[in-house]
Amino acid sequence: MSSATISSVPAPTVFQIKIVLSGTDPLPIWRTVLCKSDATLAEFHDVIQVAMGWCDCHLHKFNVEDREIGNADFRLDDYRDDAEDEREITLEDVAPSFEYEYDFGDGWEHDVHIEKEVPYDPKVSYPLCIAGERKCPPEDSGGIWGYQSTLDALADGTIDDDRREWMEEFTGGEPWDAEEFDLEMVNRNLHAPRWRMA
Repeated sequence: MSSATISSVPAPTVFQIKIVLSGTDPLPIWRTVLCKSDATLAEFHDVIQVAMGWCDCHLHKFNVEDREIGNADFRLDDYRDDAEDEREITLEDVAPSFEYEYDFGDGWEHDVHIEKEVPYDPKVSYPLCIAGERKCPPEDSGGIWGYQSTLDALADGTIDDDRREWMEEFTGGEPWDAEEFDLEMVNRNLHAPRWRMA
């Protein structure tokens, strides 16, 4: 392939995307990521899981206006009959805003907004998390209300030992710090072999 042919290939479109866990005001839990616009929603599901700090052990879906998009392998049992396959739909197809729901029991809803296009940098490995605040709640903590109740109990010292120990299982035995956010660790995990996107 000639250098002229290589140089004529257009640069990928890159979106800057804000992901906000619903219901966590006045101290929101959020992440801002950069992703190529042709990433599928199946790939973007992986990005959300890693960037937010979830463990990907529950079902999920995307809600785009009146459309439901999810994992087609579970469609018959867990999704509407007209649910679409997340492997066939890209971020470009659903811009600029949509909802991502994780764990239908706890009902973790995320507002996702594509804020803008940013210049493609060939030296950057996409996806990339560029900002965020606060730790993701632990899995199976009872949704936003259950998590807030646990934080209140931690703050006033009324949390029971079993629940404290359960939360510390997610931190390697360290006390739970709701304000913690490790950008470097998020990006290491995004670029680990399991999560790397083409």
